[in-house]
Amino acid sequence: MTLSSSFDFTVAMQMRQHIRELALRTVKNFESITLNNMDFCQQLEDLRITLSS
Repeated sequence: MTLSSSFDFTVAMQMRQHIRELALRTVKNFESITLNNMDFCQQLEDLRITLSS
């Protein structure tokens, strides 16, 4: 392996790791959004029940 191809391999691995970290963060963000949406929907349902009483 030449110095250039070794460097290219290292850069490619770093980019792959960075993309993986971004993907994991994106999934965590979607999970958080989903939980917040579920909480909001539950609050709306509670409010609807309260107002209809």
